[in-house]
Amino acid sequence: VRYQRTRGRRTREPATPLTPDTVFDLASLTKVLCTAPAVMQLAARGRLDLDAPVARYWPAFGNNGKQAILVRHLLTHYSGLVSDLTLAPTWQDMAGARRLIEAMPPLAPPDTVFIYSDVNYAVLGELVRTASGEPLDGYCARHLFRPTRMRDTAFGGSRAADRRGLPIAPTSADPARLGKVHDPTAARMGGVVGHAGLFGTAADVARFVNMLLDGGRARGQRLLRRAAVDDMTRNHAPPGAARQRGFGWDLAGDDRSNAAVPFGTYGHTGFTGTSIWVEPARGIGVVLLTHRVYPDNSGQVAALRAAVAAIMRRW
Repeated sequence: VRYQRTRGRRTREPATPLTPDTVFDLASLTKVLCTAPAVMQLAARGRLDLDAPVARYWPAFGNNGKQAILVRHLLTHYSGLVSDLTLAPTWQDMAGARRLIEAMPPLAPPDTVFIYSDVNYAVLGELVRTASGEPLDGYCARHLFRPTRMRDTAFGGSRAADRRGLPIAPTSADPARLGKVHDPTAARMGGVVGHAGLFGTAADVARFVNMLLDGGRARGQRLLRRAAVDDMTRNHAPPGAARQRGFGWDLAGDDRSNAAVPFGTYGHTGFTGTSIWVEPARGIGVVLLTHRVYPDNSGQVAALRAAVAAIMRRW
């Protein structure tokens, strides 16, 4: 780690400072720290085929015009599925979410339009469970977090923090919500979902980034094949598409809130105010964790991300 800085307050009343060991709700970083690499591991073991229809592994998923959606379409957000599940009070838990997903039609044919979709990664999380025979949280703990020594990373803030008594960055003024996933759909699905629900520290996220920069190796152990890391971080968008996407990752500063990030980089952001950006050519990774949604969802982080990107560009 070449530079680490902690600034600001963890809570307003009482005023408590942020500390380097604070556990954050990582929000959509779950997609690239957990779900996408788990899919790539299972693909390397022959348990999932990225070019297979999703319905091969979840037959009822193919209902209502979704038969042509491939696993790779979910990874790139070119599946044509809606961005999120409705929160109308008609369903609860993962079983209810599965019924909604099975019943929904696509908004567009696959490989025609980019729709950033939490549903894509909720489905991928279910595919990890089906293909591995393990719950998503258990699989990622065994095959990703423990080998990378991400000891303060887990689904659920309390699980991530209680092991060593670490502080948790709140995402709500309601103390009863401390350590619970901020994303309302993920919360309704039980908090262990492919698109959100992961909590962790900046040091743990940096360990994961170092694993990627080392071609998929951590502590002398290979977690991902180098070819899989390369595959995750190259463009798989359909020909002529304006929005470039890897398997999970935004590419070349393509995310609109991070337009200043240099080309040749890849990264991802999270709704709570988290982000990762990696420049493999220079071996540089930047982790930025904030809880900009505390206490009332009004905080903004785009300007800070742009400032960090500018520093990255000059490094």
